[in-house]
Amino acid sequence: MSIRFKKVVKVLVSIMVFALVISAVYPLVVILNIRIKTEAEKKLLFEKTDHEALLQACRKLMVEKRQGKWQKDCYDLKTPGYEELPRVILELNPMDVCISENVVTVSMYIRQGICVYGDDYKPLNPQAPLGKKELIPGLWYYEAD
Repeated sequence: MSIRFKKVVKVLVSIMVFALVISAVYPLVVILNIRIKTEAEKKLLFEKTDHEALLQACRKLMVEKRQGKWQKDCYDLKTPGYEELPRVILELNPMDVCISENVVTVSMYIRQGICVYGDDYKPLNPQAPLGKKELIPGLWYYEAD
């Protein structure tokens, strides 16, 4: 074997080792980032958000939906009208906000968020919980397991 061929093989082996290390470490970094972001959002929601203001803002959205103000069912950063959502909701940096006449869902990062139900809401299964934790009467936190 020539010296040039050995150098090429060495470089290729180094590149493959580097690629293996990156492919092994990258998923761990992603998972850690998701966990950090999820915990930060929980802290924002649980400790720094005015729950009563959030509840009232969601109930107002339901009324406005009945009045025809909100034409779409869900709003995200790209949806026209997103920036018109109440400030208390936007401060949660939601992935999307879904508005119906009886339910408002504010979805945060990775399958967690809040739900507010109208007074006349009738769940399909009355025995099923409306969320994982009731923050105040009428304001539910949900989190997918």
